[in-house]
Amino acid sequence: MKKKVFVLLFMLVLSVSLFAANLKAYKVTDGYELSRSKTANMFGDQYSEGYLLYSQGVLLFNLRGNYKIFTATVGPIDEASMEYDFVFDFYVDGILSKTVTIEGGGLPEEVEVDLNYMRQLKVVAYALNSYGSVIYPAGFEDYGHTAVVDLDFK
Repeated sequence: MKKKVFVLLFMLVLSVSLFAANLKAYKVTDGYELSRSKTANMFGDQYSEGYLLYSQGVLLFNLRGNYKIFTATVGPIDEASMEYDFVFDFYVDGILSKTVTIEGGGLPEEVEVDLNYMRQLKVVAYALNSYGSVIYPAGFEDYGHTAVVDLDFK
């Protein structure tokens, strides 16, 4: 009996881990998912998993009430302008939970957001000029681009 319970628990933990690793944004606005052919460089490291967002880019995740903590690394890509500050807002079920601001030329930051088994995570990234105004994306120039990588849902 103990062996069966252990096997069932192991399979449950394994399936939850696999599910968490595969959680993708169900909506990406003003950005795209990274891949082998679409990579982003941040602080000299190349990423092929995660998301690249333009200023005012949005990621939406359906959590289904299954997760307690979200972690990720966020920051401007290497080609982004050093003149802008980069802001990441994290909303859990529509309520602002955390804001991370990285000054122009700053290093990427690891972020942890308490999800409390809620239903939706919304990540909004935008760039601010020296006057504090939001930079709007213009074409495919990299000056206001950011990346959200090393995503983990627990």
